[in-house]
Amino acid sequence: MEINILGYKTTLEIIVLFAVVSFLLWTHWVSGCCRVPVKEGMISLLPASVQHKMGQGVAGSWETKPYVKGPAIEWRKQPHDTYKEVPVPLPEGSLHFLAENEFKPECCGSTFSSYGGCACLTEKQMDYINARGGNRTAGNEF
Repeated sequence: MEINILGYKTTLEIIVLFAVVSFLLWTHWVSGCCRVPVKEGMISLLPASVQHKMGQGVAGSWETKPYVKGPAIEWRKQPHDTYKEVPVPLPEGSLHFLAENEFKPECCGSTFSSYGGCACLTEKQMDYINARGGNRTAGNEF
């Protein structure tokens, strides 16, 4: 059934659909469930204390680590020779350089991470990654 409104032809279905959508939008706007003030819509309901530190209680968190300058960072002093590694060049059919490595929070500081923490790299793997591409072969830089 076509209806003519102000010179525009439309159907009854379109008018009903427009009315339903308008009603839904109006009810959400007027009677929404959220009663956060409009002025401060991003305010936190339970703010953290002033002394709160994000990394408290999180193993290997950068937030709670003391700042150390130079090569005396903890993860560089780990027993890298005890970690497993994949031989380089990679075996035939293998595409994963870190397939045998463990990922633990204690190894964080590594450039590779996953849900379990950071990759525990061997010295040989660190040297290989440092020298790949031939543009940075000095081992003492990182």
